[in-house]
Amino acid sequence: MNLTRRAWLKGLGLLGLGSTMGGLERALAATGGPGSPLLIHCTFDGGWDQLMALDPRDATQYGPESVIHPAYDLLADADTQAMLAATGGTGIIRPAGSAIAFGPAMGALTQHYGRLCVIRGMTMETVTHDVGRRYFLTGKFPQGLAANGSALGTVVAAAVGDERPVPNLVVAGESYNAGLPLFASGLSVRRSADLLSVLSRLGAPLPDASQQAVDAWHTAEKCSDRLYDGEGAVTAWADARDRAAVLASGQLGSHFQFTKAPSAEIQALYSAFGVDTSSNQALTGDLGGAKGFAMIAAQAITQGVAQCVSIPLVSSLIDDHDDNWTTGHAPALRAGFDALASLVKVLETTKDESGVAYIERTLILVTSDFARTPRLNARGGRDHHLASSCLLLGRGIAGNRVIGATRDDNFGEQPVDPETGLVAEGGVLVRPADVHATLLTALGLGTDSVSNQNPTVLQAALA
Repeated sequence: MNLTRRAWLKGLGLLGLGSTMGGLERALAATGGPGSPLLIHCTFDGGWDQLMALDPRDATQYGPESVIHPAYDLLADADTQAMLAATGGTGIIRPAGSAIAFGPAMGALTQHYGRLCVIRGMTMETVTHDVGRRYFLTGKFPQGLAANGSALGTVVAAAVGDERPVPNLVVAGESYNAGLPLFASGLSVRRSADLLSVLSRLGAPLPDASQQAVDAWHTAEKCSDRLYDGEGAVTAWADARDRAAVLASGQLGSHFQFTKAPSAEIQALYSAFGVDTSSNQALTGDLGGAKGFAMIAAQAITQGVAQCVSIPLVSSLIDDHDDNWTTGHAPALRAGFDALASLVKVLETTKDESGVAYIERTLILVTSDFARTPRLNARGGRDHHLASSCLLLGRGIAGNRVIGATRDDNFGEQPVDPETGLVAEGGVLVRPADVHATLLTALGLGTDSVSNQNPTVLQAALA
C-alpha cells in the first residue's frame, strides 16, 4: 500500500488543517513512548548467496567437485581476495570469541557478532522473487503473487500504538495492511527527498496572532467534544490531528537533509557512516544506496520520527545468474552489511530520553527473497535456492548464536529443535512465520498476526 502525503492525511480526516492545528508542542513531546519497542526490517532484495555471508563453507574443504562449491577464489573484488588470503584460503571469518562463522562478504558486521543471532537452513518454499519477499514481509505464504496479511512493520506499529509521527516508515519497498488501524499503514517513500517532502510545512505560516487564535480554538475544550466522545472518537481524532500537525510543522525535516553542507547533527551522522562530503560527488541532498537508506533508519529511530522502519540494504542488484556473480555480488553484500554495522553502532551510542541505548529497544530483522544454489551454473553464476538464512539482533534477542544448519550434502533445509536451536530429528523446519512469531515474542507483543500459520517460537533465539 503506497500512501502519498495527501492521501495519508486525508485518511486520517485531517486534510486541510495544515499547519494551523493546535497541540503541536504536546504532540512533539510525545514522540516515542519511553521504552516502547522499535523495529527495523532490512532486506537484501534479489536473493543472497549465503556461502558468501551467513552460511559459509571452508573453501579448502569444498571445491569444484563438491556438491557445495564456495568458489571464493573466483570472486574478482580485491576485498574478498584479501579476506581469502587473510584466512588461509578458507574464506571463513570467525572473530575471537565468536560462535558464528561468517563468509568473506560480511564486512564490518562481523565486529558485532556478540549481538547477532543467525538462523540457517530455513525453508522459503519458493524461488519466485515477489513470493519470497512478500512471504517474509507478512509471515504468510502469498496467494499467488499477492501478499497475504499485513506487513511486519504494520503489525508492530498497530500493536505498539500511535506513538510517533510516522508509526511505520517504508523506504523503497512494499507495505500491506489487512484490517489493522489506518495509522499503522506504511508511509512509503522512495528516497530521502520524498521523506523531506512529507515532513515539510504545508503552505506559508500564518501570522503569529492568527496562529495563536487558531491554536486556542483547537485546544479549547468544547461541550460538543464531550457530547460526541462516548466511544472516544473525538479524542482519537484530536490525537491524530496533533500528530499530523507534527508532520506539517516542518520541524522534523532537518533530520533528513542529507546535503554537502550539513548541519552539525547530520555531519555527526556522516562521520558515523563514513560519508565524505568532499569526495562524494553524488551527494546532492538525496543520498541513496545502502548507506543512505541506513542513515534514514538511524535518524527515524533515534530522532523520534518512526516506530518501525523498513529499508533495502541491497536493491535488486544481486540476482546474479551469470558471471557477474564473480564481480558484483560480494561488493553489494559487503556494502549492505557495512551499512548495517554503522547503523548498529549509531543505535548503540545514541540514548533515548530515559538514558537507554536505542539498540536495547530496537529489534533488527535482516532477510532476503531466498538463497542461491550451492554450485555455479553453466553461465558462471548461481540460480535460486530454497534453503536460506536470516539474521536477528537487538531487543530480546540472544546474541552470538546460530540456530539450525544447512545439509552438507545438498545445502538443503534441516529440522531444528526450537528450544536448543540444534538440528534434530523430529524438530521443525523454520519458516518465515516462525521467525515472525519469535520476533514478536522478543518485542513483548502477541503473535495473532501469524496464528493461523501455527508458528513455532524459536526459544533458542530469545535472550
